[in-house]
Amino acid sequence: RLEREMSPLDLLGSILQEDVCIMHERLIEGGAEHLFVAGVVMDSFDPVAKHMEPMMKLHDPVPGYANDLHESMGRVFSSLRKPLWRANFAMVEWRGSDEAEMDMRPEAIVSRLYLKVEYETLRRLPKNSEYLVFTIRPYMDPLPAWSKTPLACRSLAREIRRLPEAVLDYKGLGEPAVRSATLAFLDAVCAASGAES
Repeated sequence: RLEREMSPLDLLGSILQEDVCIMHERLIEGGAEHLFVAGVVMDSFDPVAKHMEPMMKLHDPVPGYANDLHESMGRVFSSLRKPLWRANFAMVEWRGSDEAEMDMRPEAIVSRLYLKVEYETLRRLPKNSEYLVFTIRPYMDPLPAWSKTPLACRSLAREIRRLPEAVLDYKGLGEPAVRSATLAFLDAVCAASGAES
């Protein structure tokens, strides 16, 4: 009975842990653009502020999006026929408000770091095919918890080393001490298991 009284988006918000974004594909000269038209978003961005914004505007804070990703993402969205998924990551440093001086020793930095991984899916609605559903499910674990996953640590260390400075900054790894401590931790996990990074 309660489900019948709720709007579809309220129902989604009450049963799913993912952020859900509804994107409308609108044909424009030279292709299509994808607008954020509705959603249940708790973690990723402010849905009221972003309502009716196209992908380019939604991704303003992402370094290199306009030059490196916008065109290819538009093609993926426009040609989507089967659901797809991807993962994204960022590093979050937990800093207590009562800490006057931060301990900058590498082991202290690592103890404050959390790896945030977003599992994202994209699918086209079958009956209203001009709409796409994009979901974002964040997972956050203390970085030291990853010591039992050397292959994941190896992949993450390789990814960090190949990313440009602006992207590292966006992902919480712009501060040299934080990046150095993170890589030292990941490399140590790999070395202890024989999985070189």
